[in-house]
Amino acid sequence: GGKVAVADLCLRVERGECFGFLGTNGAGKSTTFAMLTGATAPTSGDALLHGLSSRHEQPQIRRQLGYCPQHDALLALLTARETLRLYARIKRVPPAAIEATVESLLLDLDLARFSDKPAGQLSGGNKRKLCITRDHPRLGIALVGAPSLVLLDEPSSGMDAASKRFLWAAIKRRTLECCTVLTSHSMEECEALCGRIGVMVGGKLRCIGPIQALKSRFG
Repeated sequence: GGKVAVADLCLRVERGECFGFLGTNGAGKSTTFAMLTGATAPTSGDALLHGLSSRHEQPQIRRQLGYCPQHDALLALLTARETLRLYARIKRVPPAAIEATVESLLLDLDLARFSDKPAGQLSGGNKRKLCITRDHPRLGIALVGAPSLVLLDEPSSGMDAASKRFLWAAIKRRTLECCTVLTSHSMEECEALCGRIGVMVGGKLRCIGPIQALKSRFG
């Protein structure tokens, strides 16, 4: 008699593609990400990344996974620079390349002037930027270490219009070589970033395809 959060979700996302999950709160988007990252165990089914099972080989998958959660996963007392250094080490960026990686990320996301400010004192928009940063000279945290799969859960939430467009351009520019999946409430964000979208309602994928094809069919 319980609620099924995600039911019979089946899709494939290719390398170099940005796929968007569009849906309201409670549609199952964040739960899907929780299962892919191992935070929540699925009751059945599996997901594969380069043949690795998300149910049985999560440690190997996490080395190839970049994740920006819906709520900022930052340590308030670490500066922006220290945060990126920490995640670069976790993602096994070579020690000799860490400083260059951190500097390129700070510059790429326009965070250089806030680099020595504690993360807890950053604005909401700059916190989101810091959570979405990658290995030099690519996109902060979600992209450190050149992951094969990047999961972005409402990446532009809390940002003003100008910051959103800046972030969208950075994501588009820096995720050309990996598989990217994002969730959003905004059709505008999906149109800016995604080649295909899937609309989730009540835990089920109701339709999937290129944005223009879905708009032509459903309005």
